[in-house]
Amino acid sequence: MADYRTFRTVLAETHGEAGLAVRHELFAHAVGPRGWRGKPAQILRTLLVAFRDLVRLASTPAAAQPIPPGHPVAAVSLPGASGWGTLRQTISELSAAGLPVTAVLHPRLPLRRESLPGHDGPARRLSLRAPAAIAGAVRAGLGHRGKPAPRLSGLAVRLALVRLELWRAAWRSATGGGTGAPILLHNDFDIFSTSALGTGRETLCLQHGLPTDEFFPCRADRQAVWSEICASAYRAQGVEADRLFVARFRERPAPRHDGTAPPVGIALLSQSHAAHILPDIADRLAALALALHDRGMPFRILLHPEEVRRGHPYPADLAPLLSHPPHPLLEADGRSWLVAGLLSTALLDLADLGHFVVGLDWKIEGQDAARAIGQPPRRALRRRAEIELSGPGPEALQALPRLNAAGAGRQSPRRDSRMTPAPRAAMNTLL
Repeated sequence: MADYRTFRTVLAETHGEAGLAVRHELFAHAVGPRGWRGKPAQILRTLLVAFRDLVRLASTPAAAQPIPPGHPVAAVSLPGASGWGTLRQTISELSAAGLPVTAVLHPRLPLRRESLPGHDGPARRLSLRAPAAIAGAVRAGLGHRGKPAPRLSGLAVRLALVRLELWRAAWRSATGGGTGAPILLHNDFDIFSTSALGTGRETLCLQHGLPTDEFFPCRADRQAVWSEICASAYRAQGVEADRLFVARFRERPAPRHDGTAPPVGIALLSQSHAAHILPDIADRLAALALALHDRGMPFRILLHPEEVRRGHPYPADLAPLLSHPPHPLLEADGRSWLVAGLLSTALLDLADLGHFVVGLDWKIEGQDAARAIGQPPRRALRRRAEIELSGPGPEALQALPRLNAAGAGRQSPRRDSRMTPAPRAAMNTLL
């Protein structure tokens, strides 16, 4: 089975910096839940998505004018907390300071106000219709040459680079290809965001979640992170100190529970899409959910937004137990729950709210930075796909206030007195 770190090492050794630029997208096409895909499958998958994106870009009408050089730009490839939610507060503050931000949306997001709640500034899509620009992007991607690898298709890498170059050409067209106010990113590793790098403008990436291995190597000129704890984890992964900036750009939820009453049930924080953390995570979560749902206590499965979009592994008979975001546990639910999860920003949010949080004790290769920041201090051993608590059935939950499993909420890596209100200082260095 190929974990993400092994894949990244193979990619770096055989295709260098060019390969690492497409690591996030290529992993999904080269590696599946059972390990490496066959090379023909890798080629077909990367060819189809490259063609899809070419059609998207060529069918989108071009804007009359490039984005003005004085306007900061926000690259928005996802809705919710991991995407627009990460950028929203900073964009609002920049707009209030007289710096209107142009939001550039990924094609999967509707070009409507509902996609950008709270944003009243300009928004647009990327377009690439000039035949010469399209041909140049295709030549640039196919012109790459790397070393042969036993399990990784060189042609698949080149097709992924074609896709990257198409988006990069579209970004250059949208920004005028020159210098200007910075581009704000909520990640610097997906194709849409990576293609905004190197187009003439400086880039500032705001930390959107726990820094899993896919975060590194960081590409943006500057990285705004939650706290000194996070900055230390980034430095340990090779990010230079002068590229890091500690800033408060996402509000922490206010506690709603004091941890003195036992939780009313168990919630499983699902992230079956996160094969980069654990290749067979979908199978493990599905088996665990089946083992937990009939233990005689309330049980919920908290779906990740990507699972709503892409699908999840839970069978139809568990459908009544599925919670779609926004989850009541993260909103106005007045009861405390025991929440089990692996590595997720939502675990930090739930601990901040006062829920009891435990980690799934599954062996993970790599993910050093994410584990240093977000691994719950208590982990529940699982054997035969069961969480072993202090006893069987509902009475097991009665002991949890004494165990103080919610302690992670009082040691959140997002609490740091030296945080500035927003990453304006980092922006000012780039303006």
